[in-house]
Amino acid sequence: MKFSCIVTAAVLTTPSLLGNAFVLDGNSRRASLQQQHNVESVTAITPLAASTQAEDVEVCSSSWFDNNDSMADSIFDTIDTDEDDSVSNAELQEYLENIIGSIYNPKSIRLLFATLDQNADGCISREEMRFAFSNYDILALYDAFGITKGLKAVTSDKIYIQAIEQLRSDADIDPSASPAMLNILADLMFDKIDTDASGEIDLNELKEHYNRENNNDNDDGNDDDNDESATSILSALDVNSDGKISREEMRAGFNQFNPKSLSKALGVGEVVAEEKK
Repeated sequence: MKFSCIVTAAVLTTPSLLGNAFVLDGNSRRASLQQQHNVESVTAITPLAASTQAEDVEVCSSSWFDNNDSMADSIFDTIDTDEDDSVSNAELQEYLENIIGSIYNPKSIRLLFATLDQNADGCISREEMRFAFSNYDILALYDAFGITKGLKAVTSDKIYIQAIEQLRSDADIDPSASPAMLNILADLMFDKIDTDASGEIDLNELKEHYNRENNNDNDDGNDDDNDESATSILSALDVNSDGKISREEMRAGFNQFNPKSLSKALGVGEVVAEEKK
C-alpha cells in the first residue's frame, strides 16, 4: 500500500499514540479524552510534518498499514460506546462531534454511516469496519474518522466530504446515479409497503412485506427471520427514531445507502435493475 511520505512520516509515530487513544489500556476499555487529544497535539506539531506539508514528496510505503484489522477494531471499539458490538448512526455522530471534536453536518455523517453499513441493516458491524479498512482508501478513512485532523486545517466539511466521496466510490456507489430516479425507486418501494396508504410505514407493514416477498419467492424463511429483517430495515431508515418510515426517509435511504444493497435488504433486489431498462 502506497502513501505520500508526509502522511506516512506523521502517522508512523501513531501506532503508540493511537494505541493510547483507541486500544485497551490496562483495565480501561477505552482511553481518556485527554489521551485522544494527545494524538492531535503531537501529530499537529510534528516537525517533519510541518516542514514538508507544503512540498510534493515522493511516494513511499509503510508496513505498519498492513495491520488494518487492528486499526479497524480500535476505532470500532472507541465508537461502540454501548458495547453491543455494533455501531449506530448516533454513536458515529457522537464520536465525530464529541470525541474527535469536529462539527460535521449530520447529513455528511449519515453518508459515511450508510457507506460503511454495506448490508443496510441499520448498524456497522465489526466485519464491515474491517472490510472498509482492508479495501477502501486508507487516507480517506483517516480523514473521515478524524485521525488526520491534527495534520490538516479541517475548518469545514470540505475535506470530510471529499473523503466520503472517495469511500463511496470505493464501495461502488455510483456517484452519477440520478437523485430523481432514486426518488422514483424509493416511492415505488414505499407505496408497495405502505398498504394502508397512511403515508408512513410501521413495523407491522414491514413484517407483512417480508412475508409477502418470501411467499412470492417460495422462500422457506420463518417468521423470526422476517421480524428480524423488518426490525433491521426500520433501524436503517427511521432517521428520526419515531418508529416509522416516512416517504422522505425512504428517499433519503435510496440516496444515501448503496441502492442495490438497500433493495436487497428490502427483499426486492431486482428493483434497481429496473432503473437500467
